[in-house]
Amino acid sequence: MKKIFLKFSALAIAVSVISCGNAGTKNDSTDADSTKKVAAKIPQPQKMAPLTPPEFKNLENIDTLSYAYGCVMSRQLIDGILPQLNVDFNAIVENIEKAANKESIKAEGVTITESNLRDMVAEHISPKIIAAMRDTTGTAKIFNSDKEKKVGAAVVGAELGYSLNKLPFQIDTKSVVAALNDSYNNVAKMNETAAMETIDRFFSIELPAKNKKESAEWLEKIKGKSGVQSTKSGLLYRIVKPGTTKATKDTDVVKVIYTGRTRKGVVFDSNRWSDMPEERQAMAKAQAPDKAGKDNPIEFPLNRVIPGWTEGMKLIGKGGKIELWIPSELAYGEQGAGMNIGPNEALFFEVELLDVTSK
Repeated sequence: MKKIFLKFSALAIAVSVISCGNAGTKNDSTDADSTKKVAAKIPQPQKMAPLTPPEFKNLENIDTLSYAYGCVMSRQLIDGILPQLNVDFNAIVENIEKAANKESIKAEGVTITESNLRDMVAEHISPKIIAAMRDTTGTAKIFNSDKEKKVGAAVVGAELGYSLNKLPFQIDTKSVVAALNDSYNNVAKMNETAAMETIDRFFSIELPAKNKKESAEWLEKIKGKSGVQSTKSGLLYRIVKPGTTKATKDTDVVKVIYTGRTRKGVVFDSNRWSDMPEERQAMAKAQAPDKAGKDNPIEFPLNRVIPGWTEGMKLIGKGGKIELWIPSELAYGEQGAGMNIGPNEALFFEVELLDVTSK
């Protein structure tokens, strides 16, 4: 199973979701964010062992995938977070629902939004998790007051709720909440094995097939756009500005400013300030205030990026600009990358080539 979306331990709550970073680079390094580690590559559908049909009890008016996700999420919440922090389960679930519906959350005079969530976690949750881990007796009082506990429950709920909107499928909030409550009360309509198999089937078979089909249809439409050309490999491109000196070898180093988007237009990575997600901008302001508001050019050899980039950067020269529509086989293939790039996903990049150094 692809476990990237199922790690909801208390430690994971302490880590805010960040952009996958350097999306043009090959996906061969370990991601530092524990919520983004991929335990295993998604297997090819034809190589996957048959799954036994899950047994459900009564799932009328319930979205099966969302309910299954809620069941798995509940075990991490009930077995991991609650024992460590000893916060109110119902308060967490209430705030999960609010955050999933993109509402702001208020608790004891504290307002929690998606934009300030990272700071809220750092202030109200991270220190408590550290305290819980250091308590070898299991008896220490983690929160000093009911107010702190209520704020803590709100932050945990917000973290989990906002994360639901980052899933690669349309979540049904009511089904997730139903699964959480049913599991907590030991009346879940789906056992753990069935829930895991339902999610496994989606990530291993349904999602790759869906993305492959929709990506192919998307690229076919792009071909009809004015100025779009195609290479033998299937890379689609449009030269906005040709530039001068070109890279000719895979060892050549390029310096670029770029923005990467999914076929649905979601920015998954950018070093162009105006396109950076708010979380990346906030991180940049905190870590390097002098660079805030500025583009952040990056250099790399062409043999260290995805094939679509290796080929695409040779089509323009220094000072050039290009748009690239990259088929999944020239990007991240069946494995995908991070939270935003699913298996078999075609991608779009806007790239400005600032410099070329021959090596």
